[in-house]
Amino acid sequence: MSETPMFEKPRFNCPHCSAFAQQNWYPLKIFEGNYSSFFSAYGSICVSCTKGSIWLDKKLVYPAATTCPPPAGDMPEEARKVYIEAATVFNSSARASAALLRLALQILCKEIGGTGHNINDDIAEFVAQKLIPPSVQKAMDVVRVVGNNAVHPGTIDINDNPTVAIKLFKLINIIVETCITTQNEITDLFDELPTNSKAAIEKRDTSNNSQN
Repeated sequence: MSETPMFEKPRFNCPHCSAFAQQNWYPLKIFEGNYSSFFSAYGSICVSCTKGSIWLDKKLVYPAATTCPPPAGDMPEEARKVYIEAATVFNSSARASAALLRLALQILCKEIGGTGHNINDDIAEFVAQKLIPPSVQKAMDVVRVVGNNAVHPGTIDINDNPTVAIKLFKLINIIVETCITTQNEITDLFDELPTNSKAAIEKRDTSNNSQN
């Protein structure tokens, strides 16, 4: 599940750890100047990571708010850390954000079955082995090319067009949901089939392979 942080919401994706978690709310008193005056604020503490956020006038002021979507639920931990880092630096440098997302893609390629050494070679192998649909191949190539241009100046200036970087976050999530989440769901459903049905399917496939 993915929920943007909002004032007094009981659960949302934590701006610190990105986990969808319960938030405990507390009123705060922030003093100004010589303590003769103060104004009210609120703090929320994430049950997952125990880190706090500060809200003024019902707006998140700490940590810095981001417009980047939270990582997909099944994103592997190593890729998730890079994804969150990319979201953290987005407001200050969309270029750095795009480069980090390219690194996240490289990590995902290894999780999907590639070597993780060369993204272009991994994508070519995925296509040759029919491991990914054409839409995912295009998504991977967009992240790869834009990420490369972010590091080596090319035709796209990410800092002049930060909306391109935002779309990369969405593409990374699509890749995870298609190649990991959907596959896990299919595997779980298949595992629930009766043992004799799975044995018959295996026998059918073994017979077909021997005839080819």
